Amino acid sequence: MNRTRACDRRIAPDQLIHALKLEPLLNRRVSRLSGGERQRVALGRTILACPCLILLDEPLSGLDDTLKYQIIPHLQQVFERFSIPILFISHSIQEMRMMTQEVLVIKNGKVEKKLSSEALAQTCIGSDGQGYTNLIDLKAPEDLGQLMRYQWGPLPLMVVKTRHPGPGQFGLSSRDILLFKENPVAASARNMLPCIVKNTYQTDWLVGVKLDCSGNTLVVEIVPESVKQLGIGHGQQVVAVFKASAAQRLY
Repeated sequence: MNRTRACDRRIAPDQLIHALKLEPLLNRRVSRLSGGERQRVALGRTILACPCLILLDEPLSGLDDTLKYQIIPHLQQVFERFSIPILFISHSIQEMRMMTQEVLVIKNGKVEKKLSSEALAQTCIGSDGQGYTNLIDLKAPEDLGQLMRYQWGPLPLMVVKTRHPGPGQFGLSSRDILLFKENPVAASARNMLPCIVKNTYQTDWLVGVKLDCSGNTLVVEIVPESVKQLGIGHGQQVVAVFKASAAQRLY
């Protein structure tokens, strides 16, 4: 911070330390910091320089999923709170969805197209073995013993209880969701959501079905044969069914 002119200093150190939860780390040696803690300290030093733009080139590539999802909410909070624009470079569609609003797709050194990160994710449905991940923000947790009941907008969702049962963001694979024309009479799955089909996305071998679930968006991947058998089309009412264990906490 001392290298930044006084007139350019617009971020208070105390505010940044609080935002990144750096208080417990200030008196520790670098050698005693974990990978995620080092990332947070490095980010704090960068932001205190009050840059006009921050370039992040694969900043999460060296971290496992646990550390990665510890860092992402700190990044989101800091850039929103201090209004610092970022240029985020990554090969991970999941990371881009969580960290950016717009994406420039570069091929052979040239910008091939510009689109929203969500639109890019939906165009890649069926292109890898993992499928599309619905990012779901869940609030108002209610402890039911082995299960937690959350609110997803106006809808309740049942999720398996974890070590950190508070509100947060969860990932739900589009391939872990089943579609029914009517509500099943009986099923082991705890989540049965009434939805309306908004549209479909044809891919190489799967079809992405975009649903409106009481104002929430959910994407399901099914084979073309299922689309034909169920007669899935715009405006059709369906029931999206998935297990409580299908939703995985990200942070």
